[in-house]
Amino acid sequence: MKWLCRSASIGILALLASACGSGDPLGVGVSGTVTYKGKPIKEGLITFIPTVGTQGPKAGANIDEGQYSIPRRGALAPGKYRVEIRAFEESGKEIPKSMRTAQMFGRPVEQVTNNPGATEQLEKLKKEKKNVIPARYNDDSELSRELPDQSEVAMDFEI
Repeated sequence: MKWLCRSASIGILALLASACGSGDPLGVGVSGTVTYKGKPIKEGLITFIPTVGTQGPKAGANIDEGQYSIPRRGALAPGKYRVEIRAFEESGKEIPKSMRTAQMFGRPVEQVTNNPGATEQLEKLKKEKKNVIPARYNDDSELSRELPDQSEVAMDFEI
């Protein structure tokens, strides 16, 4: 009987130990700065897309005041990547009301929250933004980088 209890306990502990993992593999964490014409990109996106021969998902991050960070968890594998960079600036136009409603899953933006601190964010959704970076750095990107087999990498971009 003791043998059965020990076996059951060991089996349960093994099952719990295997279930406690995060599920996402650790990859290469990448962070750095992005500048355009010598100035930090205020608001944008950076995306790493694996090229032929590199196994792994694409990953990206927001660029905020020239800084970006892609965490290790579930992120990039070592290898070669095509890099796309976009920077957004207000165009001076307002997004049509029908588009704003679609952005909030069919609900009018004004009905999303009554939090006074969210008013500024809601106003930002009303303003149209456009990508100001040339296509050779995003849709037709000429940028590429090799990610080494390390846990964390600093990678800056001056375009």
